[in-house]
Amino acid sequence: MLQLIFALTIFCSAFLIFLVQPTLAKIMLPIFGGSAFVWVTSVLFFQFGLLAGYVYAYLLCKLQSRWYQGVIHFFCITLSFCFIPLQLYTSNTLTSLWPPLSVLVMLMGSIFVPFALLSASTPLLQHWYCRIREVEFPYYYYAISNAGSLLGLLVYPFAIEYFLGVRLQTSMWGMLFLIYIVLLVICLISYTLKARKVNVDTEAASRVAKPLNKRKLTWLALSFSSCALLLSITQYLSQNVINLPLLWVITLALYLTTFIITFRKGFQYNPVFWGSCWLLSLLVLVFIPASGLGMVIVLLALLYCGCMVCHGGLVISAPKSQYLTEFYLSVAFGGVLGGVFTNLVSLMIFNDWWDFYLTILAITVIVARQYVIMTQSREECTDTGIMSYSKTIGIVLLGMILYQVYIVGRNQVVQVRNPYGLIKVVDTNKTRVLIHGRILHGVENTKVKQKRIPTAYFSTSTGLGVVIKYAQEKSDRISTGVIGLGIGTVAAYLRKEDRMHFYEIDSDIIKIAKRYFHYLSSSLGQVDMTLKDGRLALEQEWETTGSQDYDLLIVDAFSGDSIPFHLLTEEAVLLYQKHLKQNGIIAFHVTNTYVNLEAVTLALAERIGAQHFYLVNKPDVQTDTLESHWAILSHDVGLAHWLATQPIGDQTRAQTEVKPILWTDAKNSILPLLKLWESL
Repeated sequence: MLQLIFALTIFCSAFLIFLVQPTLAKIMLPIFGGSAFVWVTSVLFFQFGLLAGYVYAYLLCKLQSRWYQGVIHFFCITLSFCFIPLQLYTSNTLTSLWPPLSVLVMLMGSIFVPFALLSASTPLLQHWYCRIREVEFPYYYYAISNAGSLLGLLVYPFAIEYFLGVRLQTSMWGMLFLIYIVLLVICLISYTLKARKVNVDTEAASRVAKPLNKRKLTWLALSFSSCALLLSITQYLSQNVINLPLLWVITLALYLTTFIITFRKGFQYNPVFWGSCWLLSLLVLVFIPASGLGMVIVLLALLYCGCMVCHGGLVISAPKSQYLTEFYLSVAFGGVLGGVFTNLVSLMIFNDWWDFYLTILAITVIVARQYVIMTQSREECTDTGIMSYSKTIGIVLLGMILYQVYIVGRNQVVQVRNPYGLIKVVDTNKTRVLIHGRILHGVENTKVKQKRIPTAYFSTSTGLGVVIKYAQEKSDRISTGVIGLGIGTVAAYLRKEDRMHFYEIDSDIIKIAKRYFHYLSSSLGQVDMTLKDGRLALEQEWETTGSQDYDLLIVDAFSGDSIPFHLLTEEAVLLYQKHLKQNGIIAFHVTNTYVNLEAVTLALAERIGAQHFYLVNKPDVQTDTLESHWAILSHDVGLAHWLATQPIGDQTRAQTEVKPILWTDAKNSILPLLKLWESL
């Protein structure tokens, strides 16, 4: 019975840890414009919290008196109640800091103490139980902990996020935390009453068997590499696919699954098999197309194989139970170093995905080292075997360098990396393009003298082009708001009397659009700019100066391959309506590979009683026009008649074909909107 209570408490603590991570990250997304760095920085904070919990457990276990341990831990339990119910700590001062730092400070003031307490449970309760009863292999509790973490992750996108709003999510977490506290108190009482006295001879023996510093460095390196791989792949996918909890959960779930498998009792790690799987995944990655679902699957396979290599190495080098708190401390510290490297250091010193490339190299070195150690133990280590793996490492490194220098860097004008993603300006035969991650965001024809010809998703034959033409024929002077700058292509439509106001969250995008493209400088009308998330800026303008009276409001902000969800909620569209004239038009750019947002925009139209038009155009190489999907919302009865005369497809669809799905700030899920098979 006692074993079950300890196991349940460890499971519950891990479940709560990985349930609160996506909850708080999702609450913070709208504050930072739906940017991908929110999740990756949140993971870094939770790694710091995990390390703090492990340090606390390590120091607490150093105390000889179990009664002192009990009193101190009970005090920490009492202190954690000051942070329940969960409330995100925000202020204007915080949001003015460097964005990743703002995320860290917000989380520090909101969840640090309860989170550190939860994090301490796995090593602390394992140590306590080993003091109560002899255990040959205590690390299966680590597998139980990671099973709880995995369940918490999977429950969030597939149940909690789908059915519960944010307020109910935080309330439910608080109630589950109270249940955990009850279980923890039972474990604490059991430990203080039943713990065995440690034999002096046993302590002397444990000092002799203490792990060497070399082994501790191995733990650090393995934990660092797996965590850096997790965060770099998560960051890449979030910035190039879609930045939503479902994607975060998938990568972190794979990471945790490898912990569960490798630390379960009786598992035999095979370095040759998993090393071969790692190298095979690398080989496939070289030849797979750089976009589409196939690329996502290969990156996830690479993540899984890399974590199996690292975590398998951890389990075969794990110490005896006397030193498990020190082992967990090293693992947590390695994870923090991996997070700092990916989140902070790489953003400061790299302008490309070198955190990802260098991590790949590090794990390949680990694979080679594991192979050499295994063959040495079997007295099979030959110069040929070592040379073959050394050549593999050299080829991988050389391939990455050549790929970056001669393929990716070819015709590149400028490249910038910041918390919002990787931005490139590349010249082709007749065009200059802006690429954000792997997504093309704008095209300018460099061969024509006339720099006021809209292209790409904004050409005259697109849904937006047709709508702008309608608005300009109705009025001699129109005012337009645009959320998301890109290269400023829509400014090409401005007449001398027209005004356009851009809202852009990324200062580097503004610099690039002004310096390397000509749409803003050659525009005939008045162009204004606000450096801020579009929705937050519109909310502030409504409170201070009132409505902007836009004839047209264009929502063209993208995070990865999709619009950030906070720009597509009920609260957002009600705000947009406040800033429009009576018959104003809202145009959502919803072109993307993985998600069909028509159901969401249709629900938003119904919410404000507007007409809904879904406009899809065909690509045209001659005019540099790309296929684009625009959802148009308007109360203007004349717009439908106008669109019927225009040569553009899919103007309207029957509501029976698409079931409306209304998103709110508190409740929204991507699951019903995924179009996985179309993206293959």
